[in-house]
Amino acid sequence: MGNRSLDSQAGSLLIITLWLVTILSAFAVAVARYLSVELRTTKYRLVRSQAQAIARSGVYAAMQRLAADGTHGDEAYDWLGDSDWAFVQGDGPDPSPTWELRAAGTEIESTGRLVRGARAWVHVADEEGKVFLNGVAANAAAASTLAALLDGADDLAARIVDYVDKDATPNAGGGLEIDESTDPPYVAKNAPVAVTEELLAIPGMERLAPKRFASFRELTSPYYGTAGAMKVNVNTASADVLEAIGLSGATIAAIEQFRDGPDGADAHEQDGRFEQEGAGIITTLVAPLPAGGGWSVADPQQRAAEEALLTAMGVTSQTFTVVSAGEVPLSPGRAGGSLVSARVEAVVRRKGCDKGMPEPCIIAWREW
Repeated sequence: MGNRSLDSQAGSLLIITLWLVTILSAFAVAVARYLSVELRTTKYRLVRSQAQAIARSGVYAAMQRLAADGTHGDEAYDWLGDSDWAFVQGDGPDPSPTWELRAAGTEIESTGRLVRGARAWVHVADEEGKVFLNGVAANAAAASTLAALLDGADDLAARIVDYVDKDATPNAGGGLEIDESTDPPYVAKNAPVAVTEELLAIPGMERLAPKRFASFRELTSPYYGTAGAMKVNVNTASADVLEAIGLSGATIAAIEQFRDGPDGADAHEQDGRFEQEGAGIITTLVAPLPAGGGWSVADPQQRAAEEALLTAMGVTSQTFTVVSAGEVPLSPGRAGGSLVSARVEAVVRRKGCDKGMPEPCIIAWREW
């Protein structure tokens, strides 16, 4: 009997031991998995912070470029071939990181050794080559300008003007100040636009396809100028913007031919630049071009109208959007490994910042 009791106790202890070993093994596996997830999460956060730092540094590098460009007293104009801000290349510290032009345009790559395999792209766009949204309320041709950018949607153009202007009277052609049928009821802001996306709150804007609104956002800006001003930079405005403000196809073609120069749109060594605003734009445009041709309008009434539009344009800019992106490999040295990216979009004002703010200054910032 005594031996049987001992054997029974030994068997029970063995079973208990096996269960304890199983439980401890499962616990160890769980802890190992938890630590593995935490390690991967920590590694991702570290690499993500590096990508964010690279993207943010791209903005500050562009600001330095813009500040340097603004000190050139002999070049009081901004154009798309400007080597200071439109093309960033070749001045990085040696040996690392170095900055070089990746492709035609304003895309650059950092091949620095501080973070192996890290890359950065910085794109600078002139906000003053766009239609100024907050100037539409005091501009008689604003509704037609906006309608041209909205595929002829006159009612949406009128509602945008109502959104910006200070009065509470709906504009003709489909304007809207209050709409109680929406939930919550819509009331026009009657104040300047802070970001273009807030216009999506206007009833009817949902009719625009996402690509159409994205195009509208690219061609308009709420960031520059003063109330009532729509001083578009003739050197940087796209053909779509020039058409929207009312210039004819022949005038737009003459402007582009002059700006492109004899070497064409893809090269910039021989680009033409409008160096003086006002009547200086007309004087430059009517001069014979090296490649032949020039600007001429036979109809005196049309010529007078277009001259009024041209003389109201500018040749210099102070507000720019800087888009900077950084990429860092999650596992440096591994071919085909994952990349962690960060992106920053900042609106920079080179001059004319609020009192007490250093120049250039950042007036808008978003990152993701």
